[in-house]
Amino acid sequence: SAEAYYRQKPLQYLGNILGHEGKGSLLSALKSAGWAEGLSAGAGFTGRNQGTFNISVQLTPEGLIEQDKVVATTFKMIQKIRERGVEEWRFKEQGRLSKIAFDFAEKSEPIHTVSRLADNLHKYAPEHVLQGGYIHEDFDARLVSRYLRHLKPDNVLRVVTNPALESTKRSPYYQTPYTVQAQGFQTAAVAKVFLKQLQLPDENPFIPKRLGLKQQLGVSKGFQRLKTASTLALWHHQDTSFGTPKASIKIRVKSPVVGQSALTAAQAQLFAELASDALNEFSYPAALAGLHYQINANSRGLDLSVAGYNDRQGLLLKQLLSVIQRARFAEERFVGLKAELLRRWRNTQQQTPYQQLFSIAPTTLYAPYWHELDMADALEGVSFKEFKQFVAQIFTGTELQVLMYGNMFEQEALKLGAMLHSKLHRPAEDELLAPAAKVVRLRGAPLQQHVQTNHPDAAVVFYLQGAGDSIQDAAINALLRQSLQSSFFHRLRTEKQLGYIVFVSNMSLKSVPGSVFVVQSPSAKVAELIAEVNDYFQVQAQGFSSDGMPDFLKHKAALLSRLQEKPKNLAERAGLYWQEIVDSREGVAYRSQLIEAVNALDETSFITAATGLLAQPAGVWFSAAPEAMNANGALKPLGSPAKFKRLSETYLYP
Repeated sequence: SAEAYYRQKPLQYLGNILGHEGKGSLLSALKSAGWAEGLSAGAGFTGRNQGTFNISVQLTPEGLIEQDKVVATTFKMIQKIRERGVEEWRFKEQGRLSKIAFDFAEKSEPIHTVSRLADNLHKYAPEHVLQGGYIHEDFDARLVSRYLRHLKPDNVLRVVTNPALESTKRSPYYQTPYTVQAQGFQTAAVAKVFLKQLQLPDENPFIPKRLGLKQQLGVSKGFQRLKTASTLALWHHQDTSFGTPKASIKIRVKSPVVGQSALTAAQAQLFAELASDALNEFSYPAALAGLHYQINANSRGLDLSVAGYNDRQGLLLKQLLSVIQRARFAEERFVGLKAELLRRWRNTQQQTPYQQLFSIAPTTLYAPYWHELDMADALEGVSFKEFKQFVAQIFTGTELQVLMYGNMFEQEALKLGAMLHSKLHRPAEDELLAPAAKVVRLRGAPLQQHVQTNHPDAAVVFYLQGAGDSIQDAAINALLRQSLQSSFFHRLRTEKQLGYIVFVSNMSLKSVPGSVFVVQSPSAKVAELIAEVNDYFQVQAQGFSSDGMPDFLKHKAALLSRLQEKPKNLAERAGLYWQEIVDSREGVAYRSQLIEAVNALDETSFITAATGLLAQPAGVWFSAAPEAMNANGALKPLGSPAKFKRLSETYLYP
């Protein structure tokens, strides 16, 4: 076991090299051969006197076939570490990164902090309980070499997880199929030309050197929208109140071409996958240094972000922009990542019933938005040539929404904003606009959307829409969820014993408030679940009308307490700002307006509104079961989601 050597961290030293994802790394080589998509390395099981060092590889289908060569390549990388020797500068670099991470660790939930410290009491000396996981005090090359000697072919347990594996045994408790085979100590032969690309990582260029907080110039302007172009909306807030030299940059690119169809949306998803893949080797050292990026596609464009220590943010942002602007992707990576994306989308059919319904609900009620299976069908036949034609148009006629928040001057934000606009926006010859966001406005009796699954459980998700999209409607719906969540669980889970998954959750779409009431059951049928939830609504509505609401003030106080909770760190506050921006709320006063609206609710007005929502609910029943939908059921089927959205009245948002 390496537990006693937490000051020297021998396994972290080895894991940092073997788990590296930069140029010349083990993962880079395995990816180039088409054998792997991901890799991690580090301490595994640890006891008082024994432990394991785990190397986990996410194999491609080709990698599964060539797994012996994957193992051989891994041991070649281990041999390179032996040949180079244990180097003190690597230990010191890891120590610098750990010290920065400890010095500027952001606050987390108290329960998580307490749990971590309680666990640390078993691992570290009392004086090191807080920082034991970060300490790098005593470099010991001989100790690292001692552990390195255990990483050899005759000391390996190889575990292969594969759904198509032929099994000979089953585990006694969970009946998991498995097989056990003896393996030889010799590694497979791998071409020397291929192995030459393996290199140990260089020094990390992203380690921040300037960690000071930037002093406010003049009077703080707080959160503000800066003067911008017609196709660029830039928000900024210089904020060092959390005491960390970090900044958060968030970018939404609205593209006219992305939101046109399931095909264009699917290609945008693939574009984001390829761009992230192309950046991986360059950005991995940045991630080690506390600087992270994301590239995601949304139904109307792309979302980009860079967050972390602001000292080296510009370097990562420029490379990110270069990759997505040039879009020089290799055809073999297009083929591999397209297959992986299609596999992931198809596998959503293996999710639990209520999880499947959670993904179906917003795609039925919001446009433009398409389900994963629809995008998979659309993307299946797309060639590399067709994909490149799509990519050539993706930044034409775009509109940008940008947030610059944290340890950053206003002038820096303006300069970066101008650079972003020049890289991510190309003027269109004809006026092109990204499609508006639409949320179906539900009226009349609830409809039903049913999914037939291969899971034995039945599930229902009832989406209850608010009466309107005003701030008052949002307040009423938030308080309704707060007041019903406990009684809903108690009645359907504890009293009725309908299922082990029972809860109430928020599903607001843009400014349209909505709540979902969820039940998944191993015993009850869909019709019974719908009847029980309906009965619950009627009982609650009648109770409000006849008995009032004795706990009104308690529920109102609990909701206000949650809404008034201040962000614990820079990332949380950036998230709140960003939600205001992408939800088309120009000012960030929305949260304070919501608090005011909740405060303004009295028991009588709330009961009137809540009773109206529950007695004649405007919503949609989403159901899932092994059986098909009963054609003679009491509820009218919703039909095609695309047609439903096209013909329905909607709320419209830019």
